[in-house]
Amino acid sequence: MKRLLLFALIISSFTLQAQQKEAYKKLNAYFDTLENNNRFMGNVLIMKGDKVEFEKSVGMSQVDEKQKHSSKDIFRIGSITKTYTATIVLKLIEDKKLSLDTKLEAFFPKVKNADAITIKQMLNHSSGLANYTSQKDFGLYMSEAQSQEQMVARIEKLKSDFAPGSKHEYSNTNFILLGYILEKVSGRTYAKNLDQYIVKPLKLKSTTYTLGNTILPKESSSYIFQEGWQKMPNWNLDVAAAAGAMRATTEDLALFARGLFRGKILDEESLKEMTSFEKSYGLGLLEAPFYDKRLLMHGGKIEGFRSEFFYDQEEDVTLVLLSNASNFNQNDIVIAMASAVYGREFKIPSMKEKKEVKVSVSQLKKYVGEYVSDSFPLDITVSIKDEKLMAQATGQGAFPLKATGLNRFEFKTANINIEFLQTEKGYNQMKFSQGGSRFIFDKK
Repeated sequence: MKRLLLFALIISSFTLQAQQKEAYKKLNAYFDTLENNNRFMGNVLIMKGDKVEFEKSVGMSQVDEKQKHSSKDIFRIGSITKTYTATIVLKLIEDKKLSLDTKLEAFFPKVKNADAITIKQMLNHSSGLANYTSQKDFGLYMSEAQSQEQMVARIEKLKSDFAPGSKHEYSNTNFILLGYILEKVSGRTYAKNLDQYIVKPLKLKSTTYTLGNTILPKESSSYIFQEGWQKMPNWNLDVAAAAGAMRATTEDLALFARGLFRGKILDEESLKEMTSFEKSYGLGLLEAPFYDKRLLMHGGKIEGFRSEFFYDQEEDVTLVLLSNASNFNQNDIVIAMASAVYGREFKIPSMKEKKEVKVSVSQLKKYVGEYVSDSFPLDITVSIKDEKLMAQATGQGAFPLKATGLNRFEFKTANINIEFLQTEKGYNQMKFSQGGSRFIFDKK
């Protein structure tokens, strides 16, 4: 009986391995389809335990030079920086240099509600601090060198979005200030703290925090698809700092995530605090459901880069996606990766174009106007040219909208979808979607 049971277990194990191999073969074809249709460029990695099970480089790191991606390419990871920042802050709390109850007032007393905002509220986005990157003037200085004094002066002028602790709302302001604070209390630069608390303990080789306009060897450029891949201008990373200035490879990011959540950096109490969620917000951390799984994660967007990591504590699985160019819903890509890992069905996307719908000029006129959003830094003007609808963001060129329904339109080359929403006063709202991000605009 024992021998029969052993044979059954062996057969079951081989079956699972074969299924997993087929899933990864299909995932490989999934990414080939995206690459062949100019939908995605970047690197992805899936790790079980400390073993890399799937790794794929898609497209190019430098389009003009026709330089193909390799696994060693470095990407700007944007807001994933916040997880590193939170980790360093928690290490300083372990070293008794800060506490979760320390008030912002101790460092920046002129910031609105500084006397009521705690370090913990900044870490879990419940401070009420308005998001500086959502302000209308952000686009005017994001490519220019900025001092800490300049950034703080701007933040001091912002109004509070809500009373501290009353709700949760994502704001980059929390983490750029946390970066300044950790430098003040440690007496060291962010980069030196990163090296001491994270890079050296985990033996990371390609994880850096560099401000200004420095371009690193093996660093990818980012792109947007407009009649082909067009290079995106770089931000000056002074404006991102501790909220978004980190760079890494897929391997380094996976090693960081796994090392962090397996207790190789923080002590047990700190890690428990970090992974205690309120409204899906941890400390420098978010959570994402995948069927019956609860995954720890964070994502990032900067220039044309898109980045995400996910970690499953129960099964010790790490997923990393770093993109320097995307013309596709990245959430769908992540779902395909997770489905391959957990044995769920997923489909290779069809790239068939939607049929264009004829919409009368009289109907199109109902959509014409200037649209604004508090959560999007640019206004969008909608007009008609040659009986076709056109859209134009502030300071950018106009692009044609193809009708896919009476009030639904797309600009496929940039993966933009627009839906005009009818209210009691007519079509006075617009839902704007691009690459998984969605914004609601109001007509002026």
